[in-house]
Amino acid sequence: MTKRASLEPTSVILEQPDLIRYAAAAGDYNPIHYDTEAAKAAGLPGVVVHGMLNMALLAEYLEPWVESGYHVEDFQVRFRNFVRPGSPVVVVGKVKSETVEEVKIALQITAEGAPRPAVTGEALLRSPSP
Repeated sequence: MTKRASLEPTSVILEQPDLIRYAAAAGDYNPIHYDTEAAKAAGLPGVVVHGMLNMALLAEYLEPWVESGYHVEDFQVRFRNFVRPGSPVVVVGKVKSETVEEVKIALQITAEGAPRPAVTGEALLRSPSP
């Protein structure tokens, strides 16, 4: 089982078609995710990415551990700001602690040029039983 001390940042750009496909898959047809006027009427700056789609980006970032046999025991996310479609974001993970039995990873999504992360999270992964 390979352990990694850190993860490489991943750059992602979610476009409007990605949001429409996600809405169809998730059954979340809230117009703030595809209709600019509806989003502005709701007080938003425009269309925003689904929160759960952002959460999925963070979960996907854990893939190297899951593929090596770890399982996700706890996964928490906090939405701090909106992610806009078409805006490049960077997904970053950092190992907070690591033992033979578990790995704690801090995660975040930051829009390019933003002063703070839009989404933060933390995951606890357990190693498989011997």
